[in-house]
Amino acid sequence: MIKKNEKPSRDVKAKVEKKPKVKSWKIIAPVVIIAILAVSLVGVYLFLYQKPGLKTWTVDDDGPADFSSIQRAINSTNAGDTILVKAGTYYESYIEIKKPLTLSGENKSTTIIDGKGMVGAVIAIKASNVNLSGFTIRNGAWGTAGIYLGDASGCTVKDNLITSNVGGSGIDLFRSNNNNASWNIIESNGRGIELEYSSNNDISNNTILSNSNGIILAYASSNNTFSGNTVMNNSLHGFYYYSFYGDKPCDNNALIGNTIGNNSRGARFEHSNNNMIIDNVIANNSEFGVGLFYSSGSFVGNRLSNNGEYSISVTYTSGNNISKNIFSDSEEGIDLYGSSNNTIKENTFLYNQYALYVWVSSNNNLVYNNTISNNTEGVHISYSSDNIIYHNNFVNNTIQVNITGSINTWDDGYPSGGNYWSDHVSTGNPSNGSQPYIIDADNIDHYPFQDPNGWMSLP
Repeated sequence: MIKKNEKPSRDVKAKVEKKPKVKSWKIIAPVVIIAILAVSLVGVYLFLYQKPGLKTWTVDDDGPADFSSIQRAINSTNAGDTILVKAGTYYESYIEIKKPLTLSGENKSTTIIDGKGMVGAVIAIKASNVNLSGFTIRNGAWGTAGIYLGDASGCTVKDNLITSNVGGSGIDLFRSNNNNASWNIIESNGRGIELEYSSNNDISNNTILSNSNGIILAYASSNNTFSGNTVMNNSLHGFYYYSFYGDKPCDNNALIGNTIGNNSRGARFEHSNNNMIIDNVIANNSEFGVGLFYSSGSFVGNRLSNNGEYSISVTYTSGNNISKNIFSDSEEGIDLYGSSNNTIKENTFLYNQYALYVWVSSNNNLVYNNTISNNTEGVHISYSSDNIIYHNNFVNNTIQVNITGSINTWDDGYPSGGNYWSDHVSTGNPSNGSQPYIIDADNIDHYPFQDPNGWMSLP
């Protein structure tokens, strides 16, 4: 210990001098740097990834709200915002949407947008990812639309009443892909829904009534799905697939589970291929049920009845699969005109004037496993040959077969056999060739069956 007023020795001084000094900046500096980096990274993240706060705005034409005009609300809000429109009648024409947003009416029965028949569509969607619902939309300018989608994708048009767009469309999609239109009521327009140059859209569960044409596809509108729609009381077509002499055909579309009734023409396809028509109810169309003109595809599991001249006409077409359908109460179940290499199988024909009418060089068609029952004529063939017809039940038709100028094959040889004929007695499934069913000298079933569906027991 160093006493008072005593000078420290050299050794003690040395020990004191060797004690290290703490440099505070060496501790603080790394902490500051880390903090700065953290703040910077958060800033970069917010700048790159964090969306600005989305807002909900209100529109009311006669009460307190953010806006009194729908177009003004659209112009003033940001992309991604929601605009809620209160009940009322809004007289606005050509409401233009050029940013992604949600435009929702309070109730489609009481929230009305009336274009007054003035310039353009009532609503024109020119952006992707727009949601539109809950409105009555009416009185677009003549020849335009209630709702127009141009170069739009990812949009949803749902739960609207779209009406009184004279000479135009309820919904018009132009160069617009991957959109959904569902649960709308579309009535009293020139065209219910029209697609031009538009693909991969989902049109489902709409009620499409009392238009000139229910749904029209034109100009290379392909890979669309129409499902669960009710398409009725349209004065021309329920569905119309249009291609001008094969230019820009509408291919690979699907009609699934629709009700198509009380139109003049149920569905008409022109120069359109590989379409699927599956599980639809097609009834009470005054001229015809379905017309395939230079068009091919799969026609499976449909129920067709009371369809004017024919339930389905296949005209100048090959490669169709027509199977598992029920055709009843029409003048003709299936009409083949100048059409070859089609397959008609596992169908039921009941109470038609002609179940199957084959004429004008309709050759090389395959007809098997059908039940043809209680028709005035079962099969009528005129100047059409090389068709193969076997394993069918011909039951109680007034005239089983009527043939003019045609040579066809009526069995698949032994032991596969021919057909069952309710007006012919034979023994065995199939019979052994000693009891042929003779239609005429050129048309003979050599191995008819004793029992209906007797071929089902074959190994």
